[in-house]
Amino acid sequence: MTTMEVDNADPTGVSKDGVVDGADAPVAVDIETTTVEDIKDFVKLLERAVATGDARLAVRPVRGLGYIRKNLTANVLRRVIRGLCLKPEDRAYFAQYVGDLSEDTTKSSQSASFKKLADTIHKQGTMVPEVNVYLHLLVLISLLDAKKNTEAMASAEVIVGKVIANTRRTMDPIGSRVYFFYARTYEVNGKLSNIRRFLLSRLRTATLRQDEEGQASLVNSLLRSYIQDNLYDQAEKLVGKLTYPEAVHNNQLARFQYYLGRIKATKLEYSEAQQHLLQASRKVPSNGAIGFKQTVQKWLVTVELLLGDIPERAIFLEKEYRECLAPYYALTLAIRAGKLARFNEVLKTYAERFKKDETYSLIVRLRHNVIKTGIRTINAAYSRISVVDVAKKLQLDSVEDVYFILAKAINERVIEAQLLADSGTLVSKENVNIYSTKDPFVAFDKRIKFCLDTHDQSVKAMRFPAKSYHGDLETAEERREREQQEAELAKEIADEDDDIL
Repeated sequence: MTTMEVDNADPTGVSKDGVVDGADAPVAVDIETTTVEDIKDFVKLLERAVATGDARLAVRPVRGLGYIRKNLTANVLRRVIRGLCLKPEDRAYFAQYVGDLSEDTTKSSQSASFKKLADTIHKQGTMVPEVNVYLHLLVLISLLDAKKNTEAMASAEVIVGKVIANTRRTMDPIGSRVYFFYARTYEVNGKLSNIRRFLLSRLRTATLRQDEEGQASLVNSLLRSYIQDNLYDQAEKLVGKLTYPEAVHNNQLARFQYYLGRIKATKLEYSEAQQHLLQASRKVPSNGAIGFKQTVQKWLVTVELLLGDIPERAIFLEKEYRECLAPYYALTLAIRAGKLARFNEVLKTYAERFKKDETYSLIVRLRHNVIKTGIRTINAAYSRISVVDVAKKLQLDSVEDVYFILAKAINERVIEAQLLADSGTLVSKENVNIYSTKDPFVAFDKRIKFCLDTHDQSVKAMRFPAKSYHGDLETAEERREREQQEAELAKEIADEDDDIL
């Protein structure tokens, strides 16, 4: 249950602080306590990462934010901050966002473990910067979930300043999430374009420092900013001038592939757009991220229709896509039937839905596909038909336009026919054996490329422990000992041979 769901659950006995009245109270307390203990474990990992200088230890607390966010309440934040913050100025800062931080003996916030951990993370009287930023990040997430956008912006400015001031490698994983939520805060306030210059400067710094997680997060935020303002040319130039890191989390790769798919689709490069959107749908987690899956699937169906393909019916019947893809299913049926009137009716009925999904501009282009499908049907049904009758069947007002449409269809080999301008007649040619054309080769080549691409992506997705192969290699000292033993053994064998002789 998310924070917003908890806030809206008063009729069921859940208070705004996430405490359940009545019989379910122990369950809520257990969840709250478990969340506090999880945060403490993550803080210990951050302290270990700083002590050992191993940035990999800081990755787990960052990736655990999704789980923590589901159970993050004001009570959880107060207990954690009350137990970990020893300096009065830190408590005063957090109190303005999470409420009163005075001592609460009923919660046992100052337990022995809390006191020991608080002393550990305060190096030379100051909290470890990584832990400080992590606590700030939890507060920022809770403000965004509570839709306190103005307060979230003020908190985001402070937390970004702390990330910039610290250049240790252990800050990189946390910094990548800070950049994401910083951009998200400005987005919900309608000011994402205002920080574009700042994001570009941080991207340059992250690239020079080889901070791959930071690069991925900043690139995705910039692409989102460009796409929201319909600056597809700038987005394409940005993608063309950088090398996206592939060793980052799949969630970041899924976002990047989705944005690439949107850019390519807008630029009429439908084949590449389809490949990027397919990769995005594969890299998304199997459990969760339902909204992202639905968005990707809407764009994927639209691009497939633009390519002249008909999506499989099973996609529209899946439980998580059945409702959101209903307009696209009606659109697919209209295109498959090649009925322009039906297509116009669907477009008019679901225009607001398509505009909300930001696919309306692409769907308008599908009118030509409907006309092509209708022409194929007419060509297959009639050996000879007048252009006037074709115009009536396609429900087009201008007969002159139909002449140009038919001429273009014949030129692009959409249909095998001959247009007689003198008599105004369309004469269909005999059906050509498709296996005598290059179509089977093209289809086979497409399938081979798909299989090879899937294999390459699977290999890239494999992860190995860093420098794991070093354990199998012998050191220089071990090699010298082995060579010495081999030399002694060879000498003994030679002596034995001399004795026998």
